[in-house]
Amino acid sequence: MPPISYDDSPGTYYEGQIVYPLEDNIIRTGINFDSVILPFGRLACLDETATGDGDRLPIILPDDANAIPRGILAKTDTFEKREGYSLNTDGDMGYPLNYQLAYMVKGTIAVYTDVAVTPNNDVFWIHTAYTGAKVGQFRSDANTDKAVQLTAANWLASGGPGIVPLEVDFLAS
Repeated sequence: MPPISYDDSPGTYYEGQIVYPLEDNIIRTGINFDSVILPFGRLACLDETATGDGDRLPIILPDDANAIPRGILAKTDTFEKREGYSLNTDGDMGYPLNYQLAYMVKGTIAVYTDVAVTPNNDVFWIHTAYTGAKVGQFRSDANTDKAVQLTAANWLASGGPGIVPLEVDFLAS
């Protein structure tokens, strides 16, 4: 049996974790068309400047407030954890450049929020990084002009700053 380490999941959930894997989740595939590794649990957006490969949409992180959300990047364990390949300079693991990826369009997935949230709070996605938050992560307000509301999502628990389950339905929006 291979050794197992839980060092990468310090809490109850980890970014990009499918929280209820036996529920009726909808996961789609795409290709990392960004110039960076796409970390798990971040907002997956359509790259409007690229052409897709059949059903595999060209996916990037949000690049501004007008980005087109498609889902949230789901975690996988199908490739090696290696700096510069699947591990970015911030230590976040994700999909390598030009790699096929999976993103959730309907279901419950764990994401990082840089502020405390409750199920009554709105959900916003961050398009401009700032201290304590990275592009594609989530919060409960616009933080002046650095985040955009995501009406296709609801917080399922109170928590944060940290990793909190988020219910999404991009098919309804």
